Amino acid sequence: MSPREAIAALQQHVEQSIKGQGSVIRQIVIGLLANGHLLLESVPGLAKTRMVKSVAASLDAQMRRIQFTHRFLLKVLITYPAAGDERDVLRLVRGEETGSAAAAARPQQEPAKVPQAAIFAAREEIHGIHVADAIDRYIIDLVNASRTPARYDADLAKWIALGASPRGGIALDRAARANAWLEGRDHVTPDDVRAMALPTLRHRLILSYDASADGLDADAVVNKLVEVVAVPA
Repeated sequence: MSPREAIAALQQHVEQSIKGQGSVIRQIVIGLLANGHLLLESVPGLAKTRMVKSVAASLDAQMRRIQFTHRFLLKVLITYPAAGDERDVLRLVRGEETGSAAAAARPQQEPAKVPQAAIFAAREEIHGIHVADAIDRYIIDLVNASRTPARYDADLAKWIALGASPRGGIALDRAARANAWLEGRDHVTPDDVRAMALPTLRHRLILSYDASADGLDADAVVNKLVEVVAVPA
């Protein structure tokens, strides 16, 4: 099994036990591939622990849960599932409950765990993903725009009290390369950068009182940054 096939199998296995959270699962996989820590945030009851345990059960590795709020590559927000997905959740849990007795009576074939070597091999391939000079400039411009927002937009200048550090640019670069790899490309595109802007930057900005008064959260501000910063030619 190739590293790409192993990662695809990992995603598929987790998606079977966590319904309606494909985007979140993808971001967790990107964090794994980019060798970074993740902060999972949601209201209670949205399967954070179940999700992490499902990932851990698919890996030939040990699981440790750490609860704190700093030195994270990605901040992943888990939202309420859509109505159709929530129906699937009900059916999944109901099936687990009614199938528990039958499962105890017969052995089940567990999916093969993804070996650590496959993860390391995938990371090596990601290290080789090409990043053009224009993409480097785009990442740097996005981060710099959060520090000097008045140069880009008057509202941004009003909303941002403190911008992202160089670590934000490093995180965006690593996550964008992992996203490109998952898409089957050997190079990073602006879409890869935009796809990872929210999870890599949302927790690296300190917003002003004006942003709160205007009813804005960090995601709205990051989206505005992406809107006003052009891709270098």
